[in-house]
Amino acid sequence: MKKCTKNIAFCCCLIIAINGYAQIICQETKEKITLNSGNSVYVYQEKNTTDSPTYFYVPTQLNLSERKGQPEYSFLEYKNLGSVTPDGAILHMLITWGLNNKELSELRQCIKHLYGDSATLSGALYLNNKASGITINTNTKIGQILNSALKSKGVPPTLSSGKMALSFRLKKEEVNLIREAIKNKSGFSKTLLKINYSYNTNTCKGSISLAKKNELSLEGHLQNWF
Repeated sequence: MKKCTKNIAFCCCLIIAINGYAQIICQETKEKITLNSGNSVYVYQEKNTTDSPTYFYVPTQLNLSERKGQPEYSFLEYKNLGSVTPDGAILHMLITWGLNNKELSELRQCIKHLYGDSATLSGALYLNNKASGITINTNTKIGQILNSALKSKGVPPTLSSGKMALSFRLKKEEVNLIREAIKNKSGFSKTLLKINYSYNTNTCKGSISLAKKNELSLEGHLQNWF
C-alpha cells in the first residue's frame, strides 16, 4: 500500500448537478493528498455515505494533456520563400486539470488506505470556469513572449476529461528561444499559466446549511510540461 501525504484543511460541501441529481460534498471532510508524481488534490466525502464513503477530488494544478503517454503539443517552424532561417513558428498545446490513469489508480488506493476498504473514488468535481479566462505571468522573458503571442484559446475545461487548446504565433526573433526552452525545459523556469475557477459549497453539520462561493486558481508550471 502506497503511503499518502494528508493535510487537513478547512473547506467545503460542494453541490453540483450531474446526471439530474445534487451531490452534497461536506466541507468538514476536506483533506489534501499528495501523489507520487508530486501532483496534489483535495478530496471530499459525499454526504450520507458513512457506511460506504464516496469521495470526489478537486485539482490544484494545470497539466499539459497526454495521449497514449505522449504530451499533446506541436511546434511548427515556417520559412518564407527564399529565407534560410525560420521566419516564425506556431506553438499549439492542449491543457487539462484531470488526473491521468496512473494518478487516478494511486488516488483510489490512497483513499482505501486512509478511509477503509469500503471507501471509493467517484471522480472529479465539476468546476465553474470564470470570465477572466487564462493568464500567463510576465515575470519571465518566455512569459512575456507567450502572453503576446497567444492568438487563439478555447474554453477552460470544467470536467476532468476536458481539454483547452492554446495556439501561439511566434515572431522570427522568438523562435530560437522557445525551441531551446522546449528542449531544455529550464528555459520555462518560473513561467506560469493560470486559470481561475469557482465552486459553491455548503456546510453539512448542524441544522442550518450555509452556502458559499469559493474561488479556485489552478496554475501550470511550464517547466514540468515539456
